[in-house]
Amino acid sequence: MKQSQIKKLISGSIISTTLFISACTGISKNVVKEDINADLAGLIQDESMKPALVYIRPDAPTLADYKKFMFDPIKIDYSDPDIKNISTEDIQSLQSYFLSAMTTELNNSGYQVVTQPDKNVLRISFTLSNLKAPSSLMNATLLVVPGVTLSVGEVSIEGVFRDSISRKVNAVVYEGSQGSYLFKDKPWSTFSDIEAAFDRWAIGFTKAVNSAHNAK
Repeated sequence: MKQSQIKKLISGSIISTTLFISACTGISKNVVKEDINADLAGLIQDESMKPALVYIRPDAPTLADYKKFMFDPIKIDYSDPDIKNISTEDIQSLQSYFLSAMTTELNNSGYQVVTQPDKNVLRISFTLSNLKAPSSLMNATLLVVPGVTLSVGEVSIEGVFRDSISRKVNAVVYEGSQGSYLFKDKPWSTFSDIEAAFDRWAIGFTKAVNSAHNAK
């Protein structure tokens, strides 16, 4: 397949280039393909989305084909030994926050979040890895310059987008994010860095869905 044909397929597929835009509250980290858990067979990488890794099935439908979305329970990759420093309660709180952020943004834009597979329902599975939330005690006690922090939170997010009936994978996205050390809204908190990454995902994805529908 010619490069021009691949680019055309990617540009009209399930993931828009507006999907993941890092805001000033966070920094995108370089990620590697080997850390992706999903099967990438039959998917083509969109190189333009780096440092995020985006893989798309060439014949995938567009986001304009979906007004209903279904979320699987958010998984946690426990292979990173640093995750032991985060309590079960905090992990559950982060899972709930991410799901709530995604649901709220989609609902506020007029889309439905459903719990059962159906025709024209996009099923989304998230796996969180490389979770790091250093103790915020030092940030709180040694903060000298307002908005400047000494430690930040980090998270990598893998999203798998599939048709809810056939379960055929349309796209896989993998992105790493860490908080900014400078001029944070909540410089005393490292969990706020992770929550900010979740907010960016929710806002970015909903913008991509809106753009797809407006382009119809």
